[in-house]
Amino acid sequence: MQKTKNTTSMINSTTQLIYKQYYTRLFSFINSKVRNTEDTKDILSEVFIKIHKNIDKLGSHEKLTSWIFTITRNTIVDFYRKDLKHKTTYSLTKSGFSKKKRYQTL
Repeated sequence: MQKTKNTTSMINSTTQLIYKQYYTRLFSFINSKVRNTEDTKDILSEVFIKIHKNIDKLGSHEKLTSWIFTITRNTIVDFYRKDLKHKTTYSLTKSGFSKKKRYQTL
C-alpha cells in the first residue's frame, strides 16, 4: 500500500503526539527492566521507530496503550536476546533483570 502525502503527514503527527504523551512512562518502564540509562535510551529509540513504522497497522479494536507497551516489552526481550549472543546472561527478579557475565570454560 502506497502512502499519500496526507497519510504520511498524519502518521508523523500521530507519532509526535505519542512521543510527547508516552516518553516518560516508557523511559521509566524500560529503565526499571534494564537498569542502564544508555541501554534504556537505545531501546526507547527502537520502540519509537517501531511505533512510527507500524502505526497504520494499529487495529481500531486495539487500545493504544496496550499496543505501545506490547511493542516496548517485545523490544526489551529482543534486546536481551541480542545481548545473550554476546555471552551475557540475565535473570528475572521482581525488580527487573539482573545482568551476569558468563565465563567460558576451557
